[in-house]
Amino acid sequence: MAGETDLDTLLAGLDPVLHPEVLVWCSVPHDAVPEKAAAVAFARIVEEEGTTLIVPIEVAERLGLAHEMPSRRIELRVHSDLAAVGLTAAVAGALAAEGISANVIAAFHHDHVLAPEPDAADARDVLRELTGPPVLRPATADDAEGLWLFVGWAGHALGARGDGPEDPREVPKLRRYVEGFGGRPGDVGVVAVGPTGRAVGAAWARPFVGDERADETYVDDATPEVAIACRPSQRGRGVGDTLLVALADAARAEGHTGLVLSVREGNPARRLYERHGFVVIGTVPNRIGGRSTHMLLRL
Repeated sequence: MAGETDLDTLLAGLDPVLHPEVLVWCSVPHDAVPEKAAAVAFARIVEEEGTTLIVPIEVAERLGLAHEMPSRRIELRVHSDLAAVGLTAAVAGALAAEGISANVIAAFHHDHVLAPEPDAADARDVLRELTGPPVLRPATADDAEGLWLFVGWAGHALGARGDGPEDPREVPKLRRYVEGFGGRPGDVGVVAVGPTGRAVGAAWARPFVGDERADETYVDDATPEVAIACRPSQRGRGVGDTLLVALADAARAEGHTGLVLSVREGNPARRLYERHGFVVIGTVPNRIGGRSTHMLLRL
């Protein structure tokens, strides 16, 4: 029976199911494959160098087989055709963007993703978030803690897994975007929530106050500064466009007359801002030794 080949349909129907057992990889000589291991193996692959068995970890340990890469299996319940183009790339690419390794095995009816055990639940959530567009809601003061992750991604202070060489809380230029968000008059923002219920993107704007008005980005008190980012696995899926439209609408409703932001030279996100009407108003050195461009949108 032929399966689905349309990539959009495949992603919408992924239905990733995380199985509980832990699987490991074993490599054994062709003439020494243990029958008990072969009988329960999830996969058996014959290579020139030997036979690879992917078996439950308890089986490998009971039989004394050397093994590595403890993983859990995520079964993609959508019935994908073996000739479908793009599914493996989309799945592996989304996980790679989040810093999660993935070994994908295609069977007749379904694809199976084996992710390292510590990352398996997160990997399942990343894949669930590919199944549909996020839902937008207003950002509130309760979101302030979660915004640190997004401002870290926007400011390149954090890597895909939310770690990195800098803590955004310790970077003065980044602290002003988040500290006390929701408590400053004129704070406005939107959060994109994925099918898992977790935030997959956020865009927010804050008016300049006090000494912040001396910053090169400052235009006037009615033009707050924007921060925007989405989860690495959501990039290129139109989340940024959706967030910017919603943020501009919310800013107008708040009485703001413009939005200003700063983007590093060479950052492809500049094309996103240009599509939404932002124009360049200046270029200055940034905190890491390069240059950043200031862009303004009149509302």
